This record gives sequence, C-alpha cells and structure tokens, in this order.
Amino acid sequence: IPETIQTQPAAEEEGVEAVVIPRKGKGFKSKYTVVFDMDETLLGSYGKYARPGAAELLTDVAADCEMVLWIAGTEDYATEALNCLGPAEKLFHHKIFRNDKWFREDMCPIR
Repeated sequence: IPETIQTQPAAEEEGVEAVVIPRKGKGFKSKYTVVFDMDETLLGSYGKYARPGAAELLTDVAADCEMVLWIAGTEDYATEALNCLGPAEKLFHHKIFRNDKWFREDMCPIR
C-alpha cells in the first residue's frame, strides 16, 4: 500500500486492513476533497464511453478541490477505461484501485 494511503482494521475480521481515502495533500489542507466513482458514474457501459459533461465537471472541480477517483476494478482495467476521459483523466490527485487487502470476490455484487 502506498505511503499516502491510510489503513485501519476492518470491523468484521481481526487483522484485516481496509484501504480508506488518501491523506489530504499539502496543497489541499483548506480545500474540499471530492471522491468520484468511475464505473457507471463518470463512465458509462463499463468504461466504454465518458458520460456527457464528465470531462467538463472534472475540469471545473479540479480548480478548487482535491480529487480522488474510486475504482472497484483493477488498475489495468481502470487505466484503459480512463482513456475515455481524455486529458481530464490526469486531473485526479489520487486513484484507489481494487486491492487484495480489502476486496473479496464473494462480496462482489452481481450486475
């Protein structure tokens, strides 16, 4: 887990760590942190296209906020899917990908 990621014990299982929101960056102490969900929020149809206005929204929010992207998928999947956002993809200060420390296949919702 990168140093910027805080961990805490999961309530259900002793000794299991859960990844939470990254620590606020030095330049963002007085700014809001906004967390965006990637799938079916910014991107539609499982990462095949950016939702209308998504890139503009990200550009506007990035001017005044620290931006975090939550992705339930793997880093490889997310990297490819985020290409739909074009240059706006680079506006995120932190990205949280699926992590074996907290993801369990048996807890995955069926779509």
